[in-house]
Amino acid sequence: MKYRKKIGIVLFLSTLLNGCSSTKPNFYDMSASYAIALGQYQQNNIFLNIVRASEKMPMNFLDIPSILGTGMLTVSPSVTGSVGAAVFGSGMAGPSGLGLSSFSNSVTSTLSVTNMNQFTFTQSSLDNATFWKSFLSKVPLSNVEYFMQNRTPKEVIYSLVIDAILIIKSDGEIVAFNNDPLDKSNHLEFQKILYKLIDAGLTISTENPHSQTQKNNKIGATKDNLAADKLTDLPNEFRFCIDGPRNSKNLDEMNFDDSLFCNGKGIEKDKKITGKSNLRINLRSAKNIYDYLGAVVKAQLEDTNPVLVTLPPSSYTSRNERFRGSENHYALLVVKKNETTSSYVTAEGLQNNVYTVPISNDGYSRLTLELASQIITLSKIPGSAAPSPALLVK
Repeated sequence: MKYRKKIGIVLFLSTLLNGCSSTKPNFYDMSASYAIALGQYQQNNIFLNIVRASEKMPMNFLDIPSILGTGMLTVSPSVTGSVGAAVFGSGMAGPSGLGLSSFSNSVTSTLSVTNMNQFTFTQSSLDNATFWKSFLSKVPLSNVEYFMQNRTPKEVIYSLVIDAILIIKSDGEIVAFNNDPLDKSNHLEFQKILYKLIDAGLTISTENPHSQTQKNNKIGATKDNLAADKLTDLPNEFRFCIDGPRNSKNLDEMNFDDSLFCNGKGIEKDKKITGKSNLRINLRSAKNIYDYLGAVVKAQLEDTNPVLVTLPPSSYTSRNERFRGSENHYALLVVKKNETTSSYVTAEGLQNNVYTVPISNDGYSRLTLELASQIITLSKIPGSAAPSPALLVK
């Protein structure tokens, strides 16, 4: 009777374990892990190219346009055993004159678990004419205006996209202020004039060049004004202008023409300005922005007279961006070289030098890298990511 109970227990365990086969891992866990890994991959690639720009090395951008993933958690149980095996010996009565010395039973169970995750992804190089044509083009003012709508501090976005500010005096003299942190004296002058313009109300105006035509054609289209009505469908024009009073103290020494103010009527092509100064703002291309960030990195890591580019809050900076309370508050991009510290992103440069963005006391670093990422995204157009063979990662 005792052995029958053991046999029943063995059969029950075998049935229970055989019911286990395979289960799939949680889809949300897999997708979340992939999203985190891909995000870090993109950040590392962006920062690596900034480091390469600081070392005057060619840039190389990569992209992962597609991803396929599979996962399986396999459980393989097994039970082996013997029950009621007779062991015969001498000295006791038994079959054929042999004696039964003992009655044995044994149960052995094994359980193996195999977890398999694999992703097949396509990694494409953006080193082609389609991408670089867009990458080398000047950043459109419409994109700059988009960044400003996201409450990005003006001093941050302007420092990234503006290459130089030129004041053209009435006698034709041009005074240039270059935004180059490696040219320390001129860079300080650039920041002074930039902050004066910001505090005076420098912004981007959206205007429809045919808004007056639209206003005059309030009644439905007729044969006479049909062509004029079609002009109102043209896209808006973007331009820099000063959205503030002319008597601002920041404009005391700058006698700007009326056309530079947002409520001005604009300059006619054949109209010659006399007695007043004009303003010209040169924008960067996406590549020039990365070159500039490379110069920011190089300037702060120089052996002699290092300079950390900082952007104190202007009168238009929101309260959320004020008094950041960190060691490098208002720094555009903080980078450490060959330092052991908790890092937000890491890249390796020449001669095995390791560059990192610290996870704390980093100023505007995360915002700057986010903007650099968006600038790259806006440079991608259909066909810029060329297909390449997929790589299987197990």
